[in-house]
Amino acid sequence: MTTDRGAFAPDESGFVSHWLVSGPTVSPPEGQAAHGDTALRDLVRELPGTRPASPELGGSGPGGAPWRYRFPGNNVFVEQSAFHKHLEIVRMYGAAELIAPDDVACDATLWASGSLDVWVGEEHVARLDAPRYMYPSRTKIALPLKRGANLVTTSVSVLGVRDTRFLFGVQLASPPDGLTVRLPGDDGTIEAAAGWLASVKGRGDDRLVASSGAPAGVTVVRPDGGGAWTQGDDTFSLDGARTRTVAVEVAAAGETLKRTIEFPGNVEVPEIPEARSVDEHRRAYVERVGAKRRGGHSGALPVLARRLSGAAFDADTAAIADAAALVAARGDCADFILAALLRMYRLDLLTADEKQVIRETALGFRYWLDEPGSDAMCFGSENHTLLFNGCQHVAGLLFADETFTNSGRTGAEQAGIGRERVIQWLDRVEAVGFKEFLSGSYMPITVAAAMNLVDFADDAEVRRRAAAQVDVIFRMLATHCFDGVTTGPQGRVYRGVIYPHTSGAHGMLHYALPESVPGYDAWTMFVASSPGYGPPAGLADLARTPVRTTYRQADVEITLEKTDAYALSSVPVPASFDATVPPAPNHCAGLFPGMQGYQQHVWNAALARDCHVFVNHPGETCDMGSARPGYWYGNGTLPRTRQDGNVLLQVYAIEDAHPVRFTHAHWPTDAFDAHELRGHWALAERARARIALWCSAELEPFDDVMAGRELRARADRSAWVCVCASKDEDVDLAAFAARCEAMAPAFDARGLVLSMTGSVPLSFGSG
Repeated sequence: MTTDRGAFAPDESGFVSHWLVSGPTVSPPEGQAAHGDTALRDLVRELPGTRPASPELGGSGPGGAPWRYRFPGNNVFVEQSAFHKHLEIVRMYGAAELIAPDDVACDATLWASGSLDVWVGEEHVARLDAPRYMYPSRTKIALPLKRGANLVTTSVSVLGVRDTRFLFGVQLASPPDGLTVRLPGDDGTIEAAAGWLASVKGRGDDRLVASSGAPAGVTVVRPDGGGAWTQGDDTFSLDGARTRTVAVEVAAAGETLKRTIEFPGNVEVPEIPEARSVDEHRRAYVERVGAKRRGGHSGALPVLARRLSGAAFDADTAAIADAAALVAARGDCADFILAALLRMYRLDLLTADEKQVIRETALGFRYWLDEPGSDAMCFGSENHTLLFNGCQHVAGLLFADETFTNSGRTGAEQAGIGRERVIQWLDRVEAVGFKEFLSGSYMPITVAAAMNLVDFADDAEVRRRAAAQVDVIFRMLATHCFDGVTTGPQGRVYRGVIYPHTSGAHGMLHYALPESVPGYDAWTMFVASSPGYGPPAGLADLARTPVRTTYRQADVEITLEKTDAYALSSVPVPASFDATVPPAPNHCAGLFPGMQGYQQHVWNAALARDCHVFVNHPGETCDMGSARPGYWYGNGTLPRTRQDGNVLLQVYAIEDAHPVRFTHAHWPTDAFDAHELRGHWALAERARARIALWCSAELEPFDDVMAGRELRARADRSAWVCVCASKDEDVDLAAFAARCEAMAPAFDARGLVLSMTGSVPLSFGSG
């Protein structure tokens, strides 16, 4: 929040969220680079913090990086998380003035992902070492503040490796009345601009509104252009343009403050096309993927599509060379790219020169942790493991008599090692199912990895077993398909959970199922290019047939209630069977109430292809961040969850060490035919279905990036109930509301027990 006198104030939870920032800067690890990640993390802890001297807006910071203001939006942290393809030391510095009304030792909590040093004036008051993956750590201190201005400066360092969470935060326990926050060197211009920008909201599908008239220097940028927001106007019209996102930018004091606004109602779900033959549909699908130009870890896939369809771009050879260079650099997801290159090699879709480039790349690659190398590649997740093992097997077969220069092994040796590792992977998945079940992002990649085995493994039994698992995935996706879109809980998920029709998993299903909503995924080219495999029969029946089922996947189970009117599905937490308690968060292995979550999507209610409801405890306080779990995906703290047919019950008890003190519902008012909010109840209808949400805390509409899609419950301990029903069950929405209210849900916050008429009580701890 801001004040009226050219200064900010701590937010409602005491966070000082407005800072000058210098950096980030990156540098190579200083020594011990060959000793692995643990030594490097220890090295970060040993780096001394440097107190920033004389910070001022626009001035030069440590290392020469300028002091700048970063508009935080709703992020309580100063965060510059990023993806690092190689190991490197990352540093940033912060500065803010706390203006205290009197001398006070102010109790505070420091938060960090990285090694954080804090000074008040010239006094070093604290160091917090927290260079751990994703989850911020905290420590309590007392900030010695004098009456008047107190310069607080910070230095934070972290090891950049893959998706690195990098942040710090200062949270005041009970800020003294009148305490304000200023940015060194700001005359109030930044404060005024930030306050106005924070007030901007999206309204309808083509308007922006603010709490007051726009200052000078405001621009609205959208994909098809942009324009100036007239100074003094409190409304900006997009003139009927159905734009998904816009950026509002404010020029102030040499800085550009930026905020993204999303209009989710403008995300159009395609209509199901007219029926045509499966062959025609799949041929058109390949041509559509081939028409794309991509880079990064999926850059080789359009080339594969074009080679399949007989088309070609002049730049295809260069695209293959670029892809091979990314593999040789051993950046994250290099295994994705190599799998596609080996596939094209094995299918004889390459020129002699292109084959030579891929041969050299494959021979020099690092296929597992037991081979030399220090890089940021991820070996351990379900999809990566199969990709690395499968690439090792296929590359070994291709170059059986040659020496792989990184490992010193022959190709035949690599093929044998890869085969054994693939068999171990298949043994586990066949026994209990997938950790990354139904994942919109990772199911297509797992299928791609399996397809290289289906088509190229030297063992007929491995080929058969791999094909069987691809069949399992297609059938799962079809079973969870409702109104033409596959939905449901997921083992690993990202923000795209808001728009299921855009997921890679749905795109893959659409290739197999022409009568589904159109969606396209480039990894499906592994299936499309198979000489002998085709998706299993009967997927259309699975997609349209109502079902009530519970089945196991890895250390969780999935419950699905799919009717003609709605689909409600969830992961009960905990599972009904005994699951091994993991020593640390590990995707979706053994979920238990109260443990730290990761990217698990616990439940989903679908009323139509574009109408989805769910609840989560955010992993961060702002949308569009980079945390895992994020704002809309995953859970910071996992809830106790049970589904009884069309009714879902949850109890949340947010762990004390988590910075986010609320839960929230994705409640898409733009997608409902009718909706209403009455205290603790939210009710809506769409198409043939009705839905009700109850929360023990009062539901508060809130807008961050999206407008009209969030209901917050501000409580550390809360209970939620979701009820789905067909319109045939009640005369109207009012009658449905009365029936739901008669269930009389009640929550004992002390005992963490949710009770409801006609239902067995749900206890957070047991039962």
